[in-house]
Amino acid sequence: MEPEAHPPRESVFDPELVADFRAEFTDAVENIQGVLIDIERAGDKHDGLHALFRTLHSVKSNLRMMQLNELSEVVHRLEDILDDMRTDRVAYDSRFSDVILLCMEKIRDAFTLVFDGSHDLEHSLAPIKTVLLRVHADLAGFNQHLQEALLHLDPTLISATTTTNDECLTDLEFFKQMAAFIQRRLGYAEESIQRMLMMAEQMNALAGNVIDVNQLRAAIYIHDVGMAFLPTQLLAKQAEFTAEERLTLYRHPELCADLLDHLGVWNEASQMVRQHHEYQDGQGYPRGLAGEQICAGAKLLAIVDTFESMTQSRVYREQKRTVLRVVAEINAQVDRQFDRVWVDILNQWVRKTYSKAK
Repeated sequence: MEPEAHPPRESVFDPELVADFRAEFTDAVENIQGVLIDIERAGDKHDGLHALFRTLHSVKSNLRMMQLNELSEVVHRLEDILDDMRTDRVAYDSRFSDVILLCMEKIRDAFTLVFDGSHDLEHSLAPIKTVLLRVHADLAGFNQHLQEALLHLDPTLISATTTTNDECLTDLEFFKQMAAFIQRRLGYAEESIQRMLMMAEQMNALAGNVIDVNQLRAAIYIHDVGMAFLPTQLLAKQAEFTAEERLTLYRHPELCADLLDHLGVWNEASQMVRQHHEYQDGQGYPRGLAGEQICAGAKLLAIVDTFESMTQSRVYREQKRTVLRVVAEINAQVDRQFDRVWVDILNQWVRKTYSKAK
């Protein structure tokens, strides 16, 4: 006699309650993303850490209400680590932001399976709870255990080649501060750079981390610095540029790249910045490069920069466009403006990112 199958969890609860739970979870994750961006920008991080703790506690309570206790334990482990940071037992580490967001993805995937009828959560989540427990239980090895947790949640990061030394990290912090100033100067939302970083790193991971992560971060931070030196009326101009205005505009990637060249260790980032307005068909600027003459990082940066620009309102364009429309327009420029391989990666990223947001 075969064992009786477990009924889907949705059959235990009122469908409206399940729908409310899903909506609450989605709202909480969006709130978490916003708080994490605020924490990254803040000098004093304690207010943000407290706000993050409250949101995580709300997620845990909702999971328990739905009898998803195995999932609530994962959030409880995150709370323990966060409490170590709130009480200054360890310093906040930006890798913890990635750990939280990856855990939210795992939790979403898990309760989706539960509602579809699968109840085998303990086996699948036990390793995650174990690695998170290590982070909290051994503060002396905090950095090592946090890195292990990150790699356990996203194994693709293991293959990442990354420029890492104290001088590079100091430069990146300087680039980050400069980028924040430039965003304000240009009238862009301060969250713009963080969105671009997240998108670029996730697309790079989907591609197998073919681009050095810190070189990519430097390029994201610096790519628009030259725009700050352009006249505001040129940025806002809707009519066709004159030949002189076009030359002025075309100079801004070179200005950014020259800054990186002077620092010596950012040659890859410099190349990305210098080439990110080049087109696959050779009709871009500043040097009219085409196809394989353009480095992979520049091809990725071109797509990320275009996606951010078109989906967000800017000083020179008040109306932003929907994600689907932007993706369609980028796909329409395959082999002309954008590289086919990276457009395919964009399509994968959009399906993965926005399906999870539903």
